[in-house]
Amino acid sequence: MRRLFRPPPASFWALLVLLNEPLTEALLAEKFYDGESGFPCLLPHPERYILAQGVEAVRSRKTRSLCRRATTCREGLEVECGCAESIPRKWDIITPATSPSGLLSECGTRPLMGLGTKPRIVGGHDAQPGAWPWQVSLQVYRFGVGYHHVCGGSLINNNTVVTAAHCIRQWTHPDFWRVVIGLHHLLKYQTHTIKCLVQAIMIHSDFKKETYENDIAMIKLQKSVIFNDYIQPICIPDSSVFITKETSCYIAGWGSLKEKGRSTYILQEAEVDLIPLYICNRYDWYAGEVSWNMMCAGSAGGHVDSCQGDSGGPLMCYFPNKMKYYLLGITSYGVGCGRPKFPGVYVRIMNYRRWVNSRAVVFSRTTNVSIQCLFLFFTVGAITIQFPQ
Repeated sequence: MRRLFRPPPASFWALLVLLNEPLTEALLAEKFYDGESGFPCLLPHPERYILAQGVEAVRSRKTRSLCRRATTCREGLEVECGCAESIPRKWDIITPATSPSGLLSECGTRPLMGLGTKPRIVGGHDAQPGAWPWQVSLQVYRFGVGYHHVCGGSLINNNTVVTAAHCIRQWTHPDFWRVVIGLHHLLKYQTHTIKCLVQAIMIHSDFKKETYENDIAMIKLQKSVIFNDYIQPICIPDSSVFITKETSCYIAGWGSLKEKGRSTYILQEAEVDLIPLYICNRYDWYAGEVSWNMMCAGSAGGHVDSCQGDSGGPLMCYFPNKMKYYLLGITSYGVGCGRPKFPGVYVRIMNYRRWVNSRAVVFSRTTNVSIQCLFLFFTVGAITIQFPQ
């Protein structure tokens, strides 16, 4: 596919701010140019960003110089920004409400449960409605049957779901799928439940079905969802997230309650232990087949585990210092269900942060392009109707 080098919309850039300078008002010009080279700067609409203490400034696309507002901008006026050669080139990135990665700064909260509230019953029992507001049901359509639950997934922003690649590799066309969010009972939809059609599916290009390596995929919804008490995104961990003794982790899903058993209609939850790789890879456990891109969670005795139908769902951990839940893993595979020394194996999200972030950006851009194309379609259609050839 041919690449286009037109600068992306401002919503994909963080506001670049010079440290230790007084706060100025937002730049209002439609376009800003580097006075030295005449090339457009990166941020055509800096006023859309959250301001922080510092002077607003933008880089030129083709020089290392800075652009700063010199005069009050009037509508339709292209402003020439003078080069601020005397300003120290010390930069910081101020994250807007929606970051350049396409992820959200407000995430990982459970409005109906309260901060840090643990599951009502630990060990694989019914979850409370709204307990895990990022949990989704991935449902595939079959002729003569209709939609039925196949796997779980996690909502990470208002139009993107993360799941396991093996869940959707058999039905890769978006038209086969729908995503149900805000769901507690698989057969009982509430007023807050949302059924979303799928616009795009992206499977990791290096997914290996034999070893479940890189078992991760992302789904773009046709329409963005509106968050409420029952629908919230979960956070993707960054480098500041560290697992400690205070970290508590949970799994949830509509999968089978036991090996070769029936799936449940009510969302189940359980607290699990994170099991180090050196233990999980012992010869009488997984014998070295669990790679660094994976992690084990459950219990050594096999009392708590994920099972069929839970695949793609979240391994989510609460960090008291951040007061948020983070998606640490994606339910991938296991040997049986609940067997001793064979805990569930999960995709290690920390190793896929860049992949997830970059795909979330692509999904956000395609949303904007779709809206622009739709607007153009109706505009051209209106012109055609008004002025027939």
